[in-house]
Amino acid sequence: AIKRSMEEEGREEERSSCLREVPFGVDARSRRYYHFSLRGEDARVYRETPQQMGGGKNPKLVSEEAWETACTSMEEMEALAQDLKREAAGKHAHKRLTKHLTGELIPHLQAMASQRDKQERKARELEDMPRKRSSRLACLASVKEEEDRQRRVQDALEAEEERKRREEERLQGEREAAERKEQAKRDRDARREASLVEREALSMKRDIERAV
Repeated sequence: AIKRSMEEEGREEERSSCLREVPFGVDARSRRYYHFSLRGEDARVYRETPQQMGGGKNPKLVSEEAWETACTSMEEMEALAQDLKREAAGKHAHKRLTKHLTGELIPHLQAMASQRDKQERKARELEDMPRKRSSRLACLASVKEEEDRQRRVQDALEAEEERKRREEERLQGEREAAERKEQAKRDRDARREASLVEREALSMKRDIERAV
């Protein structure tokens, strides 16, 4: 725990040392403001408040400072600038600090954000180009697949219609054949009946002739 505490104190001292190298303004309460960003894109502003010792009208400043984050985003930075601007009336330090925020730091960050947005938009457009082409090819493939499906369905319907037509022709042929067979049977029965009648008539005629 002691080692961890010493490491944290060491990191804090290193951070404080780095931030002390880039102060960009001091307000009327002797609080110093720092913008620590390697590429100038970070919207975080740190505030260093010197600790005071003693009371009265002229308190003494001690070597230790209290650090805090004054803002972490562009919106918070703009709000910080507005707060300092309201407090800047008649205070030269406030005016210089506000001028640096509104005249230099905020425009720079806005320009960097705009440039980053353009780069990201261009990257997305380049990334979407093959996707659009792939989507177009996929759409064409889908259309062709649907056309093939409809063609298969149409072929199946036509095949079913042809099967029904042939089945109907087969049944019609069977019905006609059955009718022809039945008609032939009736014709044979009729000829047989006529032959019997004719033989009976001939037999009766002979019987009559013999009787006479």
